[in-house]
Amino acid sequence: MSDATMCLLCGERELLGLPVCPDCGVTSPKVADTLVFVKPDPVHADRLRIARTLEGLLSGRTHAEHRRLVAAGHRALIRVPGASAGRVLEYLADIGVPAVARPTRRVWGSVPSLLYVIVAAVVVFGLAAGLTTIPMFLWSSPLFAALLLVAAQTRLRQPVIEANGRPAFASKSGPEAVSTLAALPEGQARDLLAQLVKAAQPLARGPQAPDVAQILKLACRAATDLADLDAGIPHLDWPGSKRSQPLHDALARRLADATRVLHRLRAETVGLEPTRAVLAELIEELELEADAYAEARRELALI
Repeated sequence: MSDATMCLLCGERELLGLPVCPDCGVTSPKVADTLVFVKPDPVHADRLRIARTLEGLLSGRTHAEHRRLVAAGHRALIRVPGASAGRVLEYLADIGVPAVARPTRRVWGSVPSLLYVIVAAVVVFGLAAGLTTIPMFLWSSPLFAALLLVAAQTRLRQPVIEANGRPAFASKSGPEAVSTLAALPEGQARDLLAQLVKAAQPLARGPQAPDVAQILKLACRAATDLADLDAGIPHLDWPGSKRSQPLHDALARRLADATRVLHRLRAETVGLEPTRAVLAELIEELELEADAYAEARRELALI
């Protein structure tokens, strides 16, 4: 596997095999719900090798201390959509870095053992002081120890690979578009959706933003349907169906046409009302294709 890919939206270098980079929103909490942690190796030589690999991978993006914590499993490497976690784990495995993915809501990770020693000392000495000299320590020491653990876990969940501050996609459907791109396999569906999203980005900040958001939502659905057709649906024998190729071609054509329309609207000086009319027509066409695909699936399900 190549050691780098290019982001489908901005063309910048992306290191973990993801189709969308952090700056374009793939690590946003609105999209990403899974944390990736490095699994520390018990063998010293392997730990050093993993640390050197991470040094080369993250150099220039993170501080040395952050990389050390990542290599020890004491801090998350990156937050990604759940559908993309397997791709990141595979990429890391290919470069010799074992890792594990955990849902953000169920993470209780490994903090440095020294912290547990400090927490235990706070509790023991605080209780001792509370029993002998300062009664307030009887309740404040356990509370302070608990706050230390909570702060450590909060820090643990903060990934070292995050966005560098470039403005996020303005459209309300931006997170859904990024999430769909991250989940789609390589192929025509993902490429067509990426082209449409790039064409829609400048329009998503203007008065036509609600229409653009609706187009993005429908385009995500169309791209997902197109990917399903590419992969086939075994229990329905979809590839052998006479209706699959016309549906496939119609979805691909509609996505390409939508992208051309968005590019034209960007390039031309068009009034607000004509623009809305064009976008409304585009929305209607995408909805018709979505309904046709859904109806075809229902018909095949009854066979």
